[in-house]
Amino acid sequence: MVQYIYAQRITCAGEFESRFTIAAGADNDELIRKNASLAYNATNDEYFVVYTVDALSDQTHWEVWGRQVAWDGHWNGPEIHIFTWANRGFWYPKVPANSDRNEYLVVSDAKDTTTDKWNDAAGRVVLANGTMPNYHFAISIQDQTRQPHNAEVDYNPVSGEYLVVWDCRWTIKDSDIYGVRVDGDTGTAVNPPGKFAIDDTNVYQEDPSVAVDAQGHYLIVSVMWDPVSTYHLISGRKLDATGGLIGTHFPITGTSGIVYWPDVTVKPGTNEGLIIWEKWDETTEGVVWGATWETSTSEGSGSPFQISPEDSGHGAVGSGPAEYLVGNSQKNYPPSTYPIFGRLSWQVVNFLSIIMR
Repeated sequence: MVQYIYAQRITCAGEFESRFTIAAGADNDELIRKNASLAYNATNDEYFVVYTVDALSDQTHWEVWGRQVAWDGHWNGPEIHIFTWANRGFWYPKVPANSDRNEYLVVSDAKDTTTDKWNDAAGRVVLANGTMPNYHFAISIQDQTRQPHNAEVDYNPVSGEYLVVWDCRWTIKDSDIYGVRVDGDTGTAVNPPGKFAIDDTNVYQEDPSVAVDAQGHYLIVSVMWDPVSTYHLISGRKLDATGGLIGTHFPITGTSGIVYWPDVTVKPGTNEGLIIWEKWDETTEGVVWGATWETSTSEGSGSPFQISPEDSGHGAVGSGPAEYLVGNSQKNYPPSTYPIFGRLSWQVVNFLSIIMR
């Protein structure tokens, strides 16, 4: 099976521009490439796309590679080999751009291939010229009992630091959200304080996402559910620029239905954000919902609203100066296909079939 990384450029008005291949393999190597994430670098007017590669072509050893892509889709150089480690498989890489230093921090979940358990969240700085000054390092604790994974990251231009967040399992009924600040100059964890608990309420919390507002405050959203009382919701937590907790966690959704995979973004230079999630309930299966959020007050600025039709999944959201773009997969449209759809908000337009194979 061959699997490549593709991209589609879209204007702020929802109009299609060029579609192009990000990674198709050197010399048609036919390795599987998937789980892509990207960041835009305004300094170089380019994108940096990172993804996992089935390095041995047997789906036992996954590495993280990346490629710099110009604004118009042409490649700015060859693929970059970012993560490889003995007895480790890397999954779900994430990357923000650091405009102050013209660099990126790539983070990825790392699984021990000898035990098939999550071991740590790893990180590595990649400069905008494609070089890597330091070896990759474990950002989180290395602990196969707690199994840290689902790492997410964002850059804070106010503090000059990154914040990496992940979930950490304690029991089958208790998983917490942890984080660590990473110095933007050295690319290493800020210690003290080292890793710290963002939300350690005695319930199950997972799948965190993080964004930074104009004040340099962080908004972290995650799934929170209690196996005893069975409530299930999206929860939020605010941190200041130094990682200090602001208040306590607060609900973003109600407790009806089951919610998954939250994502959050903030419009550049503002305190206005959009949080999205996937919801299942008694009448609908897999609908992406959203809610706008005023990050300076930790309050919603309107009722949650439906973004996608039924049978949608795993949404992602990005922001521009005036609008948000939400993307999600759509099952069986037509049967046996899984295209990527998008929707612009606030001035909502029709659903866009972005990529269909």
